[in-house]
Amino acid sequence: MDEKAAGAATLKALRVRRGLSLADTARVLISISQRLGRPGGSLPTVAGLQRSVARWESTRPSLPDAHHQLLLAHLYGRTPAGTIALGVGSDFAELLDALAHLGESATRLTELRSMLVRTATDHGGGMLALLSTNVQAGLSAALADPSLADDEVVPALSAVVSDVNAQVGSLPFVRLQLLLAPALEACRRLTADAVPDALLPRLRGVP
Repeated sequence: MDEKAAGAATLKALRVRRGLSLADTARVLISISQRLGRPGGSLPTVAGLQRSVARWESTRPSLPDAHHQLLLAHLYGRTPAGTIALGVGSDFAELLDALAHLGESATRLTELRSMLVRTATDHGGGMLALLSTNVQAGLSAALADPSLADDEVVPALSAVVSDVNAQVGSLPFVRLQLLLAPALEACRRLTADAVPDALLPRLRGVP
């Protein structure tokens, strides 16, 4: 399977996993555009947008333009339950991979991720939005019982710090603090308790 075919297959898998038909996806994207205030101009009809969605998933796929990428990011940046989730293993992470396969630049994908991080802070989200579901569960277990901390916790916390650092200059300090403070507190609590010895130096190097 070539790069573009892999990207198209991922977009289709994301849609199907959510139980969305092509028409359903078009309607959801139109709804998101209305909620965002129609960034980038008016959308076509459901039928017209449905054809675009089909082209993105076709055997000769096209790359969604910047406007539609933003709408897809808002769709897949939330779980079906409505929680913002941008971490490794999330649908949003899969979307970025799909867009990369379809030919989008790393610079644009970084911008798209930054937009969604800002959305997380706009809606009162914090560190958990930047973690995968599995890591969220693992971190919660580790905070309750530090001896359960595993090798996934440290890189996940480091990734949060890196994500926040990448937003310096583009987000107000109070929003950066909203994202960063829980990660620093988690490190403080874990290093103060009985985490496995092998993890201590790595945890101390996270902040």
